[in-house]
Amino acid sequence: MKLGLQVLLHVSAAFAGFWLVSSESPTARPAPVEAKQAVVSMKVAASPPPSASARPLSWAELLAQRLNPQRWPDVFMVVEKAGIDELPGLLQVILGSRYPDVRGRAVEVLFMRWTGLDRDAALAAMKTITSPQLKDMALRRILFEWARTDATAAWKWVTAVEDDPVLQETGIESLLANGAEKDPLGYAAWAAQLEDPFLRYKALDQIASAWGRADPQAAFAAALQMDDPVLRKRLLETVCFQDKSGIDRSQAMDLILQMPDKAERIELLSDVWITAFASDKPDEALRWLVSHANNPDLQKASATLGGVLGEQVRNLGELLGMIRQLPAGPLRDAFSATAAWRRAANGGSVQEARELLSLCGPCIERENARRTIEEFASKP
Repeated sequence: MKLGLQVLLHVSAAFAGFWLVSSESPTARPAPVEAKQAVVSMKVAASPPPSASARPLSWAELLAQRLNPQRWPDVFMVVEKAGIDELPGLLQVILGSRYPDVRGRAVEVLFMRWTGLDRDAALAAMKTITSPQLKDMALRRILFEWARTDATAAWKWVTAVEDDPVLQETGIESLLANGAEKDPLGYAAWAAQLEDPFLRYKALDQIASAWGRADPQAAFAAALQMDDPVLRKRLLETVCFQDKSGIDRSQAMDLILQMPDKAERIELLSDVWITAFASDKPDEALRWLVSHANNPDLQKASATLGGVLGEQVRNLGELLGMIRQLPAGPLRDAFSATAAWRRAANGGSVQEARELLSLCGPCIERENARRTIEEFASKP
């Protein structure tokens, strides 16, 4: 009986254990596959979301990265490839560059392209630039491109800009600089019709500069025949200082001496031509003056030459010999007096200055020079 009872108890216990195990919830012990999926889900939840694909840079952002002297070809490429709607952004990047040379070159490249795409928009953008130098560069580039296709329209726009005299002046200078040498007389005729005297003078000045540089011999010949005193004077001044112009200064000065206006020829010879001549060929300049020593109109020119040589010629004996080549009279007085005080004023010997002055006869030039020399003599 006892043995049977023990067997019965063991069977009951085994049955109870099987029942308990079979009664557990299916989720309490996940299957191997479900457990693996749960681990993966937890890892995904803990990791950061994948980054979005990188946004392509705008042309303005690309330009900002490359706007430096070492990457100039890239700057040119960006400006050439950017669409018209991105050009305002490029302008702001360029204006903010810390490289002055790059700023200037980039402004010119930008407005060259901008003018080709939309000239009115380029003009409007140019007016927003606060830097006078960069604004000047932008306007010149616009007008250069514009004049290549319609110079008449470009001139009309410039002459109508009356609310901004500085802008108008720059525009006129730019157009003249690019076209005056091709048709100087035609441009001069146009300039003569300008009502504003200031603009008229500036226009004629630019025409003279362009013409005198491009063809100094033709400009000189034309100047002697023209009626406009402003253009004539500026042409004769411009060609005088052109290197390798092929103009013989002695012959040119002989022709200037024949001009009808006395005041004009005296000013040209004394303030411009004799100075340039003496700087290049002092001996020839002196010979020319000596050959015209009987012309009283050359007294001021003689003083100018004396002043130049008084500083250039350091040997006192040589300079005294130059003065003695001139006959006694107004030209020698003007020459020696100016040579004397200029020598003293530029650190030369006061005693030498007095010797130079001794060749000057009694005149107002002598007294003025003497006072100047004595002032320097009294200084410690």
